[in-house]
Amino acid sequence: MKPTKEQIQPRYREALQRSLEAFSRLDEKEWSKKASDDWTAKEHLAYLVSGAEDELLVATRQQLAGEPLKIPGFETREDAVEFNKRGVEEVVGLPASDLLARLKSAFEQHISMIDSLAEARTGTGPARSATCFRPATGFWLNSTSRSAAWRRRRCRTGWTPARRSASTST
Repeated sequence: MKPTKEQIQPRYREALQRSLEAFSRLDEKEWSKKASDDWTAKEHLAYLVSGAEDELLVATRQQLAGEPLKIPGFETREDAVEFNKRGVEEVVGLPASDLLARLKSAFEQHISMIDSLAEARTGTGPARSATCFRPATGFWLNSTSRSAAWRRRRCRTGWTPARRSASTST
């Protein structure tokens, strides 16, 4: 049985709140520490912000309007690494408090888009592209593991931070 919008929305809001609370507990020193092999905590947050603003919201708006999926700067699978890199570079210099506010705003916008859907439209499944899978109204944050966006990008490009650093060092 597919979950209803009323079942999904509270979990989505809870995942957003838990993510914001976890990030807000970091102090300035922790923001600059490596949170993985390649990225600092702040770079991870910048990745989430840029992905939400530049991909998730754009794709969702297009899909709700019945438009074909077209994300500027991300026309093919091969564009994914550079698209993500540019997005992170554009916002990583902002204060962490600004990034948190932007993350919250982006996901609240996404939640309001989902709120506007009729129940009949929520069970139709994700949008699909000929070149890759991009859930248009998929739920981006997963409070128990890596973000769904990270998994989508890894799936669609074969890219991981470790591969990124290995390919840029050669």
